[in-house]
Amino acid sequence: MNNHTIYCFFANYRLLPDWEAFAAAQRKLMTKDVVIVSHDHQGDRVGTGLQAYLQEVRDSDHTFETSDDRRMEEFDSSPDQITVRIRGTLRLRLPLNGTAAFSDDKHMWTETFRFDPDGKISQLEVRLVFKVTA
Repeated sequence: MNNHTIYCFFANYRLLPDWEAFAAAQRKLMTKDVVIVSHDHQGDRVGTGLQAYLQEVRDSDHTFETSDDRRMEEFDSSPDQITVRIRGTLRLRLPLNGTAAFSDDKHMWTETFRFDPDGKISQLEVRLVFKVTA
């Protein structure tokens, strides 16, 4: 069940830029009070609810751009949690230490999903670490 939820979660991104359809589809997969936690080079953020999630997606769209080589792989799994590693080239709209494109071996991007007893996403933690040389 949870793997199907994760599949749908990522497939829903194809609905963009139709934000209304995207929000409606993601709402079906998340609890009303889903907790959104993000860690990246811009800092740590925590929010609650669908609107917090949508704002994170909008913010990341202004910061990051994925490439055609993007792919997901299950990294770690238990009955109530799945961690997915996002692989492929990641581009920053504003370079970090002079670097705008980070190949798969130059970043670690994971998304950890926690589920309630009904299989809905109760927490999403996004962690993105860049391997930058000074």
